[in-house]
Amino acid sequence: MTDYTDAATVRRYVGLEDDDPDPDIAPAVAAANQFASGRDNAPAAADDALFSLGAKLLAARLYKRKFTPEGVGNFGGDVPLYVARSDPEIRMLLGLDKPAVG
Repeated sequence: MTDYTDAATVRRYVGLEDDDPDPDIAPAVAAANQFASGRDNAPAAADDALFSLGAKLLAARLYKRKFTPEGVGNFGGDVPLYVARSDPEIRMLLGLDKPAVG
């Protein structure tokens, strides 16, 4: 498995301080790296910019899902926010939407 992102990077990305290590960051990072590494088009090098960004965004998304487990969050008090099942930018960065002829 290639580690395209790490807990410190994701922690900073989601706005957590380095001295506030939320234990839910590590599993999100591990899942994102495992998912990204399992793709047929996954590069072996961890320094691939697209895959690193995709894995970081995916890890952040997985981490943030803990605040919206039913897929519905709260935005500004009384406005419900529905979380999409899939993020098109993450799919693009990880090469999941390759055109198929068939």
